[in-house]
Amino acid sequence: MSAMAVNKVVYGTTVLVDLTEDTVTADKLLKGETAHDASGEPITGTMEAGIDTSDATATAGDIAKDKTAYVDGEKITGSLYVVPGAMTYSGLIPSLSVSGGQDEISFSKTFDDSRILKQGNTLSFNGYARNFGDATAEDVAEGKTFTSAAGLKVTGTAKSSTPALQSKSVTPSESVQTVTPDDGYDGLDSVEVGAIASDYVGSGVPRQGAQTITPGTSDQKIASGKYLTGDQTIKGDANLIAGNIKKGVSIFGVAGSFEGSGGGGSSDNNCEAYHITSASAVLSFKGTGTIKVWGYGYQSGGYTGTHYSFVGDGYYSGSWGTPSKTSKTFTLNANGTLNGLPSMSACDLLVTIGV
Repeated sequence: MSAMAVNKVVYGTTVLVDLTEDTVTADKLLKGETAHDASGEPITGTMEAGIDTSDATATAGDIAKDKTAYVDGEKITGSLYVVPGAMTYSGLIPSLSVSGGQDEISFSKTFDDSRILKQGNTLSFNGYARNFGDATAEDVAEGKTFTSAAGLKVTGTAKSSTPALQSKSVTPSESVQTVTPDDGYDGLDSVEVGAIASDYVGSGVPRQGAQTITPGTSDQKIASGKYLTGDQTIKGDANLIAGNIKKGVSIFGVAGSFEGSGGGGSSDNNCEAYHITSASAVLSFKGTGTIKVWGYGYQSGGYTGTHYSFVGDGYYSGSWGTPSKTSKTFTLNANGTLNGLPSMSACDLLVTIGV
């Protein structure tokens, strides 16, 4: 008989039993029971009655209070407190934490023992509104949201303590301009007004072009408030000298010193006279008045000639017989020569003013 078989007596008859297929081991045999293993050796079981609990790891703190279980062959009574079907904790102070980029409100509560919450039960945490702060919408920056005794997720309305200021540039004009900030700004930080061109003149200012003013017997004015766009020329005269002005008379600040001419006359009767021997002589009287001519002249021609006798306001003329008088008004030409004389080959005349 091999080692894999044992004798078995059944009702007085010996039977040979093959054990090679048996897989029983001590840990699979109830504790205290005996048997033979596959080799035929006797073994005593070590397995407790029921399920093997030798690999269980639970402790009393993992099991609900007053509940029991077997761990590694030993009976354990749980100590974990089971929260009732509904429980509320009030008056907790919230603290703000950030998790995964999302703002979350969390509450802190320290319990005096370990607890378990069964599925379907409710655990509520209530906080007093006063614990959320006392801010109002007016206390929080405009557009920002907050939570306080004022409510949940309230939007602030307070303007920023630092105003948004704008810098602006303004082009000058002839009209009044009111400079204000654009939308989105609280005020102006600076205003730059462009420079006015150095040659700028207001459109309402009258212009005065170039002109020449000749002095006369009365004052002439350039009106005030005009913009001069050209030269303003006040005429001068080289003859404005003391010797050309009668003594005792002042013209444009020049005091006269002239007392009369050597050609005759006297300063007492304001008479001026020129002695001329040519009809083209240039005269320059200082004063004004009626010009008179005195003296004689003649015009030669052929066998006879014409003789002239000047008598102040005209002259007598003739070549024979009784001469007749020709009345004349004598004046000065622009070039200073005497106008009104007849054509003469020679003359000897006294020309006067003031007689």
